[in-house]
Amino acid sequence: MNAIHINAGNEYGGGLSHIVSLLSALKDNHVTAELLVLEEGPVAAAARIEGIDVTVIQQSSRYDLRVFKKLINYINDSQAEIVHTHGPRANMIMGLLKPFIKAKWIVTVHSNPYLDFTDRGLKGRFFEKINISSVRRADSVITVSNEIKAILLNAGMNQANLHTIYNGIHFEPPINKPKNENVFQIIAVGRLETVKNFHLLLKALAEVRQLNWKLVLCGEGKEKDSLIELSRKLELDTRVDFMGWLNKEELQDAISQSDLMVLSSVSEGFPVVLLQAAEQQVPCIATDVGDVKALVHNPREGWLIEANDAAALKASLKEAYGKWEKQNLTEMGKLFRQRAEQFSLMNQARGVIDCYKKFNS
Repeated sequence: MNAIHINAGNEYGGGLSHIVSLLSALKDNHVTAELLVLEEGPVAAAARIEGIDVTVIQQSSRYDLRVFKKLINYINDSQAEIVHTHGPRANMIMGLLKPFIKAKWIVTVHSNPYLDFTDRGLKGRFFEKINISSVRRADSVITVSNEIKAILLNAGMNQANLHTIYNGIHFEPPINKPKNENVFQIIAVGRLETVKNFHLLLKALAEVRQLNWKLVLCGEGKEKDSLIELSRKLELDTRVDFMGWLNKEELQDAISQSDLMVLSSVSEGFPVVLLQAAEQQVPCIATDVGDVKALVHNPREGWLIEANDAAALKASLKEAYGKWEKQNLTEMGKLFRQRAEQFSLMNQARGVIDCYKKFNS
C-alpha cells in the first residue's frame, strides 16, 4: 500500500507531532508512506529526523496556483493509492485537484474547522467556507475526536464517510531525573494562538502569585508578543519562561521536569500534549473541550474544568499546589499514565490502515 501525506509544512505543536508520528508508525506497519509539503519548515525537518521520505513542492503563497500541475503529475506518477491531507491549505488544494487525481483522497481533520481562521475577518470566513467545502469532497474523513465528527455531521457531511480515530503516542519509560523540589513547575504547551487561551492561564496565575510556582510555556505563534507583554503587565515576567518550539526530546525533558501540565484551550480535538504529559507521569488541569474527557475523567488522575472558567482554573491550581506540597501529585501522575496508555500510536496507526484498506479491497 502506497500513501502520500500532504501538509503545508508550517505546522507546529500537535499537528506536527500527529503527522510525523503517524508516518513513522505506518512505515513500521509496512505501509509505504511519504510526506509531501508545500514549503520547507518544521514538519519537513522533523520528518527527516525520523527517516521519513520528504518531497517539497514549493508554493510561494497559498495563492500560488503554479504548483497544481506539479502536484497532479507527482501524485499520479507515484502510483499512490491514497492521498492523505492534513490542514486547511492541503485540503483546499486537493479539493480542486481531486478530479485529476487517480488515488483515493482521505482527510484528517485535526481541529474544529469553524475555528481554524479565527480573528482573520472576512478573508478568514472565506477560507473557512472553502476548507469545509473541500473536506466534503474527500472519499473519507478521519476526525481526531467525536466532537469534531459531530460538527462535520452538522455541516452536512455523510456519516458513512466519517471515522473517529484518537491520536496516540509511543509510550516510552518516563525520564528518571530529579526535579527541582524548591518550586512548583507548571508547563503549558501549544501554538501561541487565541484558541489556546494562554491569556487566561497567565491571569489565573497572577491570582495565586503568593504560591511558589514557575510557568514554562512552550510554543510559537501570533500571540507570543501579547503574552510576553501581559506577563510583564501582571509582573510575572520573572516567573514565566517562554521556551519557543521544542523538538520531541526537548519537550519530553521539559515535561519530565514539571509537576503539572495545564491545558487552557477553548477548543481541542484529542490533544497529543496530554498524552505526552501522561507519558512522563505528570498530571494535568485541562478544559472539558473536544474529547479531553475520554482521557481526563477521574479526579484521581487530574482536573477537568469548563473552558474560560477563571475561578475553576484558579481553584484547581491551588488544589494542585496543595497536593504538590504534600507530595501527592506523583501518584496522580502514575494513574494518569495508566489511563492514557490505551491511546497508543499503534492503535492509531491500525485505525488509519483500516481506513486505507477499504479502498484497497
